[in-house]
Amino acid sequence: FRFIRQSSTEGKNTYTPNHTDEDTVTEALSFIKNQQSIDKDFFCWIHFMDAHTPYGYWPSHLQAVRGDADIEHTIHPGNEAKVVPGDGPDPEVIDTYDAGIRRVDSQIGRVLDTLDDDVTIAITGDHGEECGHMKNVKIHQASVYGTNTQVPIIMRTPGIEGGEKEGPAQHLDIPPTLLSAAGIPIPRHYEGEALQTVNRNPDHPIFFSLNSDHMAVRKGGWKYIEFNGNQELYKLPHMEIESEPVPPSPEKQSELTNVLCALTDRELPKGVTNEITSEEADLSSQVEENLEKLGYR
Repeated sequence: FRFIRQSSTEGKNTYTPNHTDEDTVTEALSFIKNQQSIDKDFFCWIHFMDAHTPYGYWPSHLQAVRGDADIEHTIHPGNEAKVVPGDGPDPEVIDTYDAGIRRVDSQIGRVLDTLDDDVTIAITGDHGEECGHMKNVKIHQASVYGTNTQVPIIMRTPGIEGGEKEGPAQHLDIPPTLLSAAGIPIPRHYEGEALQTVNRNPDHPIFFSLNSDHMAVRKGGWKYIEFNGNQELYKLPHMEIESEPVPPSPEKQSELTNVLCALTDRELPKGVTNEITSEEADLSSQVEENLEKLGYR
């Protein structure tokens, strides 16, 4: 179920998208209820956008977040100069964003209340929101900093115990986890691991990449970033995000550079190829069209 971006022309303090997450969830629940009523297996991906720019004005959620809904509402804070890289955002930006997250949470609750107890569920975000935390990144600009890369991954499925699990997980792990839950063989070219079986600790290296000139690796309490010929080294506890780089450490940078090279040039097990068959790679024209309308090309 996809979001169709349609801008409203109403005033700033009454702005809402013409198609909201409530509309999307209502459509999704109709499909889910039908599939569950006939006891039929199904897959449903619901794309939430109410915490995404352009920010809608949600007075009841603002009331819960800040105690009132009287606010100079921001729709595109980057375009309105309400977020300055390195200086952080105006308070109204954070309140508006938090109200959007609360709005999404309420719609996720509608879905969870409808799903049968044995349905496998994955909840995640595609990226965080850079709200002026880093001095060289604009709001909603792609980066490998934790402000963008550290997002929730919440799973409910047999084989994963309830509660929090300490250790890194990646979006790459979600497809094999869902396939494992459904008893479907995991394609050989998948690079993630099923979370039902993987056992990582905070020292497990995690790789980040936007392109060949913008990559990073995190291992234990260290994170090393390479971009456009520059290098940055950070020391930070697990689950913390970057602030200021530490002074250059040739020994630590050499160690993490070697890890980065191993991750980008790793050898596959003997007899396994990274080639994708035409059958595995084929997407229907409808799927491609839907992804493009969501902004993926």
